[in-house]
Amino acid sequence: VGFSVDEAQFATVSDAMVRLYECGSGELLKSAEIAGFYRSCGAFHPDGIHLLVSGRMTVMVLELPTLKVVATYEVLKTDDGSSTALVISKDGTKFLVPECRNMNSDKSKAFGWDCSDPLKATELFIKSDYGARMFSCAISDDSSKAVIGGHAPQS
Repeated sequence: VGFSVDEAQFATVSDAMVRLYECGSGELLKSAEIAGFYRSCGAFHPDGIHLLVSGRMTVMVLELPTLKVVATYEVLKTDDGSSTALVISKDGTKFLVPECRNMNSDKSKAFGWDCSDPLKATELFIKSDYGARMFSCAISDDSSKAVIGGHAPQS
């Protein structure tokens, strides 16, 4: 997943587990079971007290250092696909999740959320005209722009 804001810790995410480690020693500080899947990923929120982790169709907010799930957001609207990435803006105001649909790949979407308060996140936008599966995304340093990447859209 990555490093905490102060770079004192790092986290890893698997299909059913999130683990928090101390950077200097590599000591496992805490682990917790999650409702993840094989593409689960996560990102530390810049507030320093939350870790966001994607499930197949959700984003979970975990409290640090307990790794207790304190909020869950249903991000994807159909069970035809799954989330493929998760990024948080540097200022902590937004997160972005692209989707890879299986049967209707041309209908894959990307979902942008306001996470200024990770416990009360709200949907900001849905990008639905990409026309293909999406696998990656990024948010600009000033949080004003977002980009998605994936397969080439069908013409």
